[in-house]
Amino acid sequence: MLSIILYLSVFMVCCILIYITASGRRGNLVISFGKRKIISSGKKSGIFLALICCIPVILLYGLRTGIGTDYAAYEQIFDILHDTPFTEYMLLHREGNGAYYVEAGYYLLNRLLPSYRMLLFADIILILVPAWTAVWELKENGIPQLSLFIYMCTQFVFAMNGVRFVIALSFILLGFAFLMNGKYIKCMLSIAVAVMFHTSAAICILFVFLGHFRQRKINIARDVLFYFLIITFAYSNQSIVFIISKIPLFHRYFTKDAYSFSNSMAGSIVWMLHIVPVLLPLLIVCRNKIFRDSRSRLMFQICMTQIPFRMMGLYNTWFTRLARISQVIEVLFLPYMLRAVENKNTRRLLTFYYVMWYIFYFCYYVFVNDQGDSIPYRWILSR
Repeated sequence: MLSIILYLSVFMVCCILIYITASGRRGNLVISFGKRKIISSGKKSGIFLALICCIPVILLYGLRTGIGTDYAAYEQIFDILHDTPFTEYMLLHREGNGAYYVEAGYYLLNRLLPSYRMLLFADIILILVPAWTAVWELKENGIPQLSLFIYMCTQFVFAMNGVRFVIALSFILLGFAFLMNGKYIKCMLSIAVAVMFHTSAAICILFVFLGHFRQRKINIARDVLFYFLIITFAYSNQSIVFIISKIPLFHRYFTKDAYSFSNSMAGSIVWMLHIVPVLLPLLIVCRNKIFRDSRSRLMFQICMTQIPFRMMGLYNTWFTRLARISQVIEVLFLPYMLRAVENKNTRRLLTFYYVMWYIFYFCYYVFVNDQGDSIPYRWILSR
């Protein structure tokens, strides 16, 4: 329990620092030194100041030792890849040979950094920078401190295990932010970088088709088709899985026992508990605003794709991580909608509800999904 308090306290400290340095609706950041103030309205300097606020999280992640399901595995990967020339890596990578199967982006990190400890710090910075850049894209309509809190509660502990996937997830979030603003080329580039850290990120190319088209009829037809596919997924999943299995890029996920699909699908609907508590309050309070605004409608649709992803997890629990691709949009979606709530009391009540929900979600994940592999917290000075 002390470790849970430690994690949540560090998250809160970083969020409070973000709140203190945020200068209201303009989204600028301000740091005060006595009577002197540094005001940042540019993206680069804003990210730098945000990283300063996130130093407690960076230290918490970078100074850990021996905790996280794959801590030892990633340390072994570093020992192997650090001294492996690129040509040898490419040859063994094509063969899907153990540690060499990691994607090129992560190989380069292992190759260039001098120690595993430095790699851990590089990992968390690569996680935070794209995530904060995504928040910055919608800074005028968001709540930065709440976005950071949601991201930490949903992804931090998982980042101790699925390091490559969470780095990819941060670039996916950045791609989503660019998609909200109609920056399709930057969106595709962000997804391409994500693929360099985890191949499964390639599936995010499909989300580009959810963007806003100039022709209203095309948008309506696309939305009707989207909701039809979401509703009918349970009846067509066998065919969809068969098609995906034939795509060379995803071949490994259907040839390895750890990723193989079961032929029968369980009838559980427990996965709805990940979605209903998040979306139901917004649908009650902000229903009209969600579907009237093109950004919020797009974010809602991305969030809804958790349904097929979580149902895929009924074939193999490994695939539940794909639901994180859709879930990560909550980092942008919830603050965006809360900012649009005009009644202050309603907005405060909803904000309190979501803070409590994500605290509960974090605790549940640590004890149930993570099975206590990230507690108790241990750092390099532990005896």
